[in-house]
Amino acid sequence: MFPVSTYRVQLHKDFPLRMLRDMLPYLHRLGVTTVYASPVFEAVPGSTHGYDILNPHRINPELGTEEELADIARWLREHDMNWLQDIVPNHMSARPENPWLRDVLEKGPWSAYYTFFDINWQHPQHPNQLMLPLLDQPLRDTLAAGNLSLHLGQHGYFFQFHDHVLPVSFRAYADLVEQTVSRLSHEANQTIGQGLLQTARAFASLPPDQPLDAAKWEHFKDSLYSSVEQDAAIRQVAATVLEHYRTDTAASARLMDSQYFRLVHWQDSDKAMNYRRFFTVNDLMCLRTELQPTFDEYHRYIKSLYDRGLIQSLRVDHVDGLYNPKQYLERLRGVVGDDTYIIVEKILEPNEYLPADWFCQGTSGYDFLSLVNRLLINDRTADSLSEFYQQMHVMAYDFTEAVYRKKLFMLIHHMGGELDNLTGQLVELFPEYTPTDEMRVAYRQVLAYWLVSFPVYRLYLDETSLSDANAKALAQVFAEARAKAPESLGETFDDLRPLLSPEPHEATAKQMRFLMRTQQFTGPLMAKGVEDTAFYVYNRLISRNEVGDTPHVEENVNVNRFHAEMRKRQPHTMNTTATHDTKRGEDARLRINVLSELPDEWRERVLQWQDAAHRYRTEEGGKSMPDPNDEYFIYQTLVGTYPLHTEPENEAYLPRLKDYLTKVMKEAKVHTSWSKPDEVYEGKVTGFVESLLADSDFLASFLPFVEKVARYGAVYSLVQVLIRLTAPGIPDTYQG
Repeated sequence: MFPVSTYRVQLHKDFPLRMLRDMLPYLHRLGVTTVYASPVFEAVPGSTHGYDILNPHRINPELGTEEELADIARWLREHDMNWLQDIVPNHMSARPENPWLRDVLEKGPWSAYYTFFDINWQHPQHPNQLMLPLLDQPLRDTLAAGNLSLHLGQHGYFFQFHDHVLPVSFRAYADLVEQTVSRLSHEANQTIGQGLLQTARAFASLPPDQPLDAAKWEHFKDSLYSSVEQDAAIRQVAATVLEHYRTDTAASARLMDSQYFRLVHWQDSDKAMNYRRFFTVNDLMCLRTELQPTFDEYHRYIKSLYDRGLIQSLRVDHVDGLYNPKQYLERLRGVVGDDTYIIVEKILEPNEYLPADWFCQGTSGYDFLSLVNRLLINDRTADSLSEFYQQMHVMAYDFTEAVYRKKLFMLIHHMGGELDNLTGQLVELFPEYTPTDEMRVAYRQVLAYWLVSFPVYRLYLDETSLSDANAKALAQVFAEARAKAPESLGETFDDLRPLLSPEPHEATAKQMRFLMRTQQFTGPLMAKGVEDTAFYVYNRLISRNEVGDTPHVEENVNVNRFHAEMRKRQPHTMNTTATHDTKRGEDARLRINVLSELPDEWRERVLQWQDAAHRYRTEEGGKSMPDPNDEYFIYQTLVGTYPLHTEPENEAYLPRLKDYLTKVMKEAKVHTSWSKPDEVYEGKVTGFVESLLADSDFLASFLPFVEKVARYGAVYSLVQVLIRLTAPGIPDTYQG
C-alpha cells in the first residue's frame, strides 16, 4: 500500500520508539497514513540522526528494541497505517567500534568484510594500510606522549587511544606471544606458552589464498587471555611486554607499521585519503554496495524486517553516492518486490528530472520545496533586491561564479586526497607509458577543472555503453572546464578529451568504469561547494539558499509555471517543505520571503539598523567585524527567527542564535572555518548581535517591522501547507 501522507520523525535517545508509540493516535487523527522514520539501526552512541550506522543488523539500543518496533507495527496495521524506513546503503560509521570495520582492522585481507568498504589498499603513501584520521597530532608525537597504549583483554591485544579501541593485527600476535614466552622461566609455563606460540605462528603464516578460520581464531584469543589471567607468572611477564611498548617509542612505531591501519592526524585527510568518505566527513566510510556480497549482507536485516511486516516502504539515503544507482534500485526491488513504495534522496537541478528507468516512485521532495519556495517570492522585485545587495556587499562575481570558486576551493583544500586518487585512476588508463611528475600534475589540474564544471550533482552512466545524451552532457562539461582553465593546460585537455569527453562509440568499458567512479565524487563536491559553502557567502535573499533550491535562477515561479510543473510530476513522489537537512525552518524561510514584497521598506530599515549598529562594529587591520556580507545575513536571520511572544533575553534564543551564527561563519570559510577557527572574529560577530538586541534604538525600528513581516509570513506558511497537502504527490510533514 502506497502512502497517502507521511510524517517524518527523527528518532534518537531522547525520542525513542516508546515515545513515538505514545504519539501514534495523534498522527492517526491527523490523517497521516505512514510514519516516515530516520534510520533505526545501531548507530554511534548519542547520535541524533542515525546516519552513522555501526551495525545494520540490529535496532539501535538507544532507540529501543525490535519488540517495541514490532508493537508499533501491530498498532499501525490495526489502523491501516504503514512504516517508511530510511536506509543508508552508501556509508557506515568509520569508528573502530563498527564490528565490520574492526574485523578488517584485525584481519586485513583475511577479513570477510575486506572488500565491503571503499578502500584503496594500494595507496602510494600507505599501501596495505587503512588511513584512520583519529589523531590530534602526528603519530610519532602521540606515541612519545604515551597517548597510544597496548593492552591485552578478553578479545585479544588492542591499542587504546582516548575512547577508541583498535585491534592488533592477527599477524602481529606471533611476535608479541614470542616476546612473552621468551621471558618465561617456569617449565610448565613454557609449555603453555610454546603451545600458544605455535598456534600464533600458524595463523601468522597463513597464505593469501587460505581463509582464516574465524572460530579457531576467537578460540585462540580466548586461550591466550585465559592463560594470562589464570597464572600469575604469565600475567606478570605479559604485563612486562605491554609496558615495554608503552615506554619504547621505537618499538611501538615498529608495531604500528605491522598493522592493517595507519593512524594519522585528522587534518591530513584534507590532503591524502585512501577511503571514500561521505562528503568530507572522516567518521563516515563509504561502502562498495555495487558488489553483490556487500549488498546482500548489508540488506539482510532490512529484508528480515520487511518480510516480517515491521516495515513496508523504503527511502534510500544519498543515492548519488552509489556507483550505479539504477543497478542498486533493481537489486533492492529483488529484496522487497515490485509493489513496494521506494523513494530516493536526490537533489534535482533546474530542468533536471529523475531518470525514467529508475525503479522507484520518486524523490524525497527537495524539487517540490524549490518550486513552492520560488512560487512564494515576488519575482518583480528580484532586480531591486540584487541592486541593494550589491550596494550592501560589493561582489565581483555572481552566484554561479561563487559556486565555481567554492567548489574549486573545496576540491583543492579539503578533498585533495580524493582528487589524487582519481588522478591515479586516470593515469592507469594509460598502461603503455609512465607519465612524468609534471604530466601527472597537469592531469590533476585538468581533472579538477573538469570535476567542478558539472552543473548537476552527477550523471548516471553505464559500464556497457555511453548514451548520446550523456555524451552530450560530458562534452558540455569538458568545454566549460577548458574555457575556465588556464590556457597552459590546453594541450593536456586535448590529450584527455577521448577519456573525459568520449564519443558514444569511442568509450571502452574501462573508461566507462573510470567515468562512473568520478560521478561518486561530483555529488559530494557539489554539496560541499554549494550547500555547505556558497550558501553562506551569497546572501542576496537567504531564504533561497536552501537544499534543493537554486539561488542563481533569479526568476521565480509564477502560478502558470507551477501548474505546468505539477502536471509533469510523478503521482507518488514526495512533497516536502522541510527535512532534517534544510538550512532553516519553514516559517523562518517564509518570513524572509516576505522581504521580496517589501523591498523599499526593507532597504530603508536595513540602512537605519546599520546606523544604529555602527558603535558595535569593530574595525581591525582594515577589516570590519562583522563584514558587510555577514551583517546583511544577520539582519535577514533576525527577521526570520526573532520570537515575538517571549523575551529573548530570558529564553534560549540568544544562545541559539550565537551558536548558529558561529556555525554559519565557519561554513562560509571566509574569515574562519572548522579547520582554522578565528575565535576573535567569531567573538566580535556574536558580541555585535548581543549588543544589537540590547539596543533600544535598534529595537524601536526592528520590532514593528518584524511584527509586520511575521503576520504576512504566517499567511505564507498556511499557503505553503495547503499547497503541500493538495498538490500532486505524497505530502510529507517534518516533525510537525
